[in-house]
Amino acid sequence: MKVERTIERYHRCYNCSLSNNRPEESTQNWCQEVTKLKSKYEYLVRTNRHLLGEDLGEMSVKELQALERQLEAALTATRQRKTQVMMEEMEDLRKTERQLGNINKQLKIKAMLSNCFKTYQWAVIPTILNFRFSLVQWIATLNPFYK
Repeated sequence: MKVERTIERYHRCYNCSLSNNRPEESTQNWCQEVTKLKSKYEYLVRTNRHLLGEDLGEMSVKELQALERQLEAALTATRQRKTQVMMEEMEDLRKTERQLGNINKQLKIKAMLSNCFKTYQWAVIPTILNFRFSLVQWIATLNPFYK
C-alpha cells in the first residue's frame, strides 16, 4: 500500500511537471518529496534501532510498552512459524522412515529367499548326486555290459 502511494505521488509530480512545465514548481515539489522521504527514512532507522534494543533511553513508558507488545507479537509469530516448519519436517522424516522401513522389509524378504535358495541348493545337490549314483548302480545291475 505504501508503494502504491509512492508511485501515485511520483505520477502526480511527474504529470505536474509535464503539464505545468515550470521548473521552479517542479523543483519545489521534488524538495518537498525529498524532505518527506528523508524524515520517513529517519523514522524507520529510529524504529529499527528500538526494535534492536538500542536507543531506548529517550522512550517514554507508553512507548516502551507498545514496543514490548510489538516484540511479543513478533516473537509469537516467529515461534508459530518455527513450530509449523518443524512439524512439516517431522512429517517428511516420518514419511522417509516409512519408506525406508518398507525397503528394509523387501530386502529382508529378498535375503531370506536368497538364503533359502542357497540352503536348498546345497541340500539338494548331494541328494541329486546320490540319486544319480544310485541310478547308475541300478542300471549296472540290470545290464551286465554297462560299466
